[in-house]
Amino acid sequence: MNTNPNQCNSCGEPLYWLAHERTGKPAPIEVKQNSERGNIAVDLTARTYRIVPKEERAQQSEWLHLNHFVECPQSNIWSKAGRGA
Repeated sequence: MNTNPNQCNSCGEPLYWLAHERTGKPAPIEVKQNSERGNIAVDLTARTYRIVPKEERAQQSEWLHLNHFVECPQSNIWSKAGRGA
């Protein structure tokens, strides 16, 4: 799995494709950090991400990222519901 930033095929936003640390499921994680809404910690060395529990977010807010589906203006195109699945 590549940890160099890619771009969203819809909006062009830089993102990482990282695997969840436990499930291995890949997700598009935004490269930019989001101290207000972020809930994802990334480990680029391990090429993984994890969801940070709410009670830990305040201490780590400056390091947190978002899943790109939260912010992408065309996320409905890529969701299962948007594809008619």
